[in-house]
Amino acid sequence: MSMQENHVDALVIGAGIAGIAAARTLREAGQRYLVLEGRDRVGGRTRTEHDLGMPVDLGAAWIHGPSANPMHHWAREFGITMSRMDLIDHKAEELQAYDADGTPLDM
Repeated sequence: MSMQENHVDALVIGAGIAGIAAARTLREAGQRYLVLEGRDRVGGRTRTEHDLGMPVDLGAAWIHGPSANPMHHWAREFGITMSRMDLIDHKAEELQAYDADGTPLDM
């Protein structure tokens, strides 16, 4: 390959949702780009865990405020099944959030 064949206009680091969105924007703008991902899959923190006896979606499972959220638009565009879920049935003491290192956060 010549240097011209290897030319890209932009380098996208990571194939999570932000990286994929950046690549799509670049494509729509007619730019040549290369996406680099350190894992053997795309999706970043978004993935489906299959080792729990049933598939469990992890990562970006919630779309907050769908009317102004581009994720809602993309989910509809790509035919991703969505369902409404209200947290009103859950008690706060039953919920737990964790930081990136796995340390429980005060709720």
